[in-house]
Amino acid sequence: VQNSFVGDTQRIPAGQYFRVGQPAGIRYTDKADAGYGDQARVIGGTDMDSPELVTTAGRSAEGAIVATVFNPETQDRETREFVRRFLTKYGVVPDTWAAQGYDALSVLAAAIRKANSTVPIVVASTLRFIDDWRGVTGSYVFTKEGDVQGKTVFFKIVKDGKFEFMYREKAGEEVNPAYVREDTTLRIPIEGSVSTIDPGQTVEMGSIEITAQLFLGLTNFDPKTYQPVPELATGWTVSDDGKSYRFRLRDDVKWTDGSQVTAHDIVWAIHRNLNPDTKSPYVSSLYVLKNAEAVNKGKSSDYSQIGVNAPDDFTIEFTLEHPATHFPALTGLWMYRPLHRKAIEDHKEKWTEPKNIQSNGPYKLAYWNKAQVMILRKNPAYYDAKNVRIEEVRYYNIPQGSVGLEMYRNNELDILGGIYLKIPFAEILNLRTDPRFRREYSQTAAVCLDLLT
Repeated sequence: VQNSFVGDTQRIPAGQYFRVGQPAGIRYTDKADAGYGDQARVIGGTDMDSPELVTTAGRSAEGAIVATVFNPETQDRETREFVRRFLTKYGVVPDTWAAQGYDALSVLAAAIRKANSTVPIVVASTLRFIDDWRGVTGSYVFTKEGDVQGKTVFFKIVKDGKFEFMYREKAGEEVNPAYVREDTTLRIPIEGSVSTIDPGQTVEMGSIEITAQLFLGLTNFDPKTYQPVPELATGWTVSDDGKSYRFRLRDDVKWTDGSQVTAHDIVWAIHRNLNPDTKSPYVSSLYVLKNAEAVNKGKSSDYSQIGVNAPDDFTIEFTLEHPATHFPALTGLWMYRPLHRKAIEDHKEKWTEPKNIQSNGPYKLAYWNKAQVMILRKNPAYYDAKNVRIEEVRYYNIPQGSVGLEMYRNNELDILGGIYLKIPFAEILNLRTDPRFRREYSQTAAVCLDLLT
């Protein structure tokens, strides 16, 4: 725990100071007298994770930050059940010491079962080889010396005489994929893995959906009429001959770094996708633009002759090879979406990593373990953020429908089937007749739109 704690306290702003010891030690600490001023904060170790901190220190405890390894507000199943049972029996929410005591007995019992022995030396040896055992305070990994490592550290702050958790996402810190806040998180299964979220390289249905959450298109589809409607654009006009389109863009769309999204970002993205070296899988959707196919196939190197132009920051014009009444629908595809030029040029093939990516949609990339899960979080810079009701979306890589169904039954997924992980055919009848799930199961016609250019 020590290494994790020290690493996390390094993120605490300067002008605050650290104290280790029992809660009683705070009575000797007066922040103003120490020369830090009234705004300074005491930062304490796990020994100070006790209600006695407030009762002993009085007003001096206000604003104190304390480290802990247990957060009863986390929404993983083990913690939820422990808190529920504890609250039912004792009438109070369990604290860190109750949680760690419970984990200590539970992991000891697990070691005894695994060793099939109660001999202390055998149990101790078994504990040292337990890898990633999960308890109500998170996962446990034991060193050869018997110490616990890799524990997640949370921080609590004293506000109005009570502890309040400081959530990491508010400070822009790393995401812990082991903890899920079910009331604000949508959990979706994807068959296999997400290979890329680069709009110019996207192929699989899962990747296509995710890029739609991260990057706005000029248009989107009305869910009732299936007709293209403005999204990044505010509207468009078309010439009498049907070969020229002019779109006007919103002026309140920002990249996640706060910079303005402009029509020039779309022009640059289209040029990038047409570059033969980019090898965009769906580049043919751009061939409707004048000279686009010639450039992509190496017959021309004059990108200025491609039928896309930005006369100003919020206007983009397209010139087509031939009239195409479906062109407004095409502009909603991922190949036409704006990209952040600097992020791509600075980070090259690593530009889609969470620490590098710049997006402009309703969600931003918060975490990505390519073998397990991708986590998107609500983008506060999104122009319509007030209407984004779901704070977090998680896409889990699930190898088989049977695994996904078991997770759904255990309330570890919120949706199954459709364009996501398929429901095993042999289980459909069971779901339709099971009283627990039949109201959640539905069949509906699928709509597929093929755009042939």
